[in-house]
Amino acid sequence: MVEVVKVVVSGARGPSIADIARFTGAFGALPSDSDAEVARKYADYSIEQNPNFKGATGDPGGNVMAVGTVSDVQGLTVPTGAKLIALAGNQAPGDGGAGKTFALAPGATGPLVLTDKAGKKFFPAGVRHDLGIWVDDFGAVPDGVTDCTAAINDAIAFALANSISCVRFRRGVYYCSGQIVIANPGNGQAFLNIIELVGASCPAMIFGTVGTFPLSNVGTVIRSAAQSGSAIGVAGYSGSNFPPFAIGQVVFRNLTVRTYDNPRCHGINAENACQLVIDNVNIDTGVYSVQASKPTHNTWGLRTPARYNGALIKINNLSVSGYFVGADVNEHTNWSGGQLTANQVALEFKGADHSSRLIGLAIQRCPTVVYGNPGQSHRTVMIGFTIEHAGDGPDQHTAQNAWQITTKDVEDEANAISGEMSYTVVKGGVGDVGEFFKQGGANLQTRRIGTNASGSLSIFTTSAASLPSGALTKLSLIPTGENADFSVDAAEGPNFPAVYCTNAGTYSVSLQVPFQANGTGVRQLVVRKNGAAVAVNNVSALTGFDTYVMAESAGFNAAAGDKIEVFALQNSGAGLSTLPSAESNSLFLRRVR
Repeated sequence: MVEVVKVVVSGARGPSIADIARFTGAFGALPSDSDAEVARKYADYSIEQNPNFKGATGDPGGNVMAVGTVSDVQGLTVPTGAKLIALAGNQAPGDGGAGKTFALAPGATGPLVLTDKAGKKFFPAGVRHDLGIWVDDFGAVPDGVTDCTAAINDAIAFALANSISCVRFRRGVYYCSGQIVIANPGNGQAFLNIIELVGASCPAMIFGTVGTFPLSNVGTVIRSAAQSGSAIGVAGYSGSNFPPFAIGQVVFRNLTVRTYDNPRCHGINAENACQLVIDNVNIDTGVYSVQASKPTHNTWGLRTPARYNGALIKINNLSVSGYFVGADVNEHTNWSGGQLTANQVALEFKGADHSSRLIGLAIQRCPTVVYGNPGQSHRTVMIGFTIEHAGDGPDQHTAQNAWQITTKDVEDEANAISGEMSYTVVKGGVGDVGEFFKQGGANLQTRRIGTNASGSLSIFTTSAASLPSGALTKLSLIPTGENADFSVDAAEGPNFPAVYCTNAGTYSVSLQVPFQANGTGVRQLVVRKNGAAVAVNNVSALTGFDTYVMAESAGFNAAAGDKIEVFALQNSGAGLSTLPSAESNSLFLRRVR
């Protein structure tokens, strides 16, 4: 960067040349120009007006080394005192020329060497890029029409090859017909490669539960038509010292990554990055969430760094809509704030040796909210989830978007997720109705916000039972020893048909029972107090899997002596049994007030 001479009077800072130029308009300076921009205009003006300030084209001389096109820099020696390289113009679009003046790095000497980017793009070696490079300088045009795939890939590759950490995008829509690929530059050192993709401003994140709305192109939009892979992805690298991780850290800020309805490609795939930082990013499919088609391809809006990653996944303010899976959650994920709407699965928890933490996510119109990947385990804390189920009215869903009706807030048949989840659930057009559908998830403690998790807890196990088809059958209860507020009648044991409240109060109840595999009909659980239902849940049977059903109630009042009974029903057309799994057959009664 060229230093602008400053006038100092009596120890106080006087107006600099840049200040004077902005005020007078000297050498084309504008009032809004930065000091650096004024310096560039001063250099360009000097080159044009003072032939003695530089040497001839291609000839080192003076304070500024003037050249023709970018390719003319090849082999030139930097003269003593030269601080700038002045380029007359482009050799080809996107080669970094465009008539610009570049500052030399301190101590840069010659002969200079050009970086050949597959015979297409060039930048003079030694040029400083402290604030990053612009994809526009590589030929990208944010007009929504020009195919920017090659230009953006060239800019990213150049940045990684030259240890430039930041690639910048201007306002507008960058159309890409293919994938944007972040690849290891071949140095074999994953952690030495850091890349940050930065847009112009925080994107407009448009989502909702009713109506129709156009999406916004405010800020920077990367619109991908890729038919496979990812709109933006980190390529695996077997030559890495930490395979398959190829990049030390990938950062995305102030961007909208947009694909198309029912996409065949992922949004952002960072599974081969050691670390990931996301800040103010919107990933959508080009349609308002309520109007999104059912995703039928196995695609993710966001794939985070895979297991055994570099112990840093930091996400802040991320919105994802329209994908089969909104985002996967790998170990070390720290996610604060965001929105997941109209995804077949909002969050998929994968295997982890270390825990994750997710705070303050809003999840709307997703058939499955939390999914535990079978055969893997994951410890997590989910705090303050706001969940909205699609309502029943015509303004809530139509035949086109009925797929967005939530059927499982937790789907974890393998009980892979361990931890805690606090939530609120509202139903569109209705409000808080206390719905919460949990299938499996015996190791995940779920608590509706507003209930007191520290209250007294009573636990009973339900015994396995053979159920006739179509008949509501009472289940027996077996005390576990943790029964602070309920008791049994010894004369009714050892398998007790009811438990009795010993202390008046307000209670929450959670009953979970697994049913034998059979894909026909529905499964129902009912919890009754003195013969009146306080919790009911119906679940359609799964084909090829045991069906886990949970019935919950956030709060009901009970007096001393009130009787609690539990019932199960199945209508498969034949006899069917509940399963004898002690950890999955549980009745939890917690006094909250």
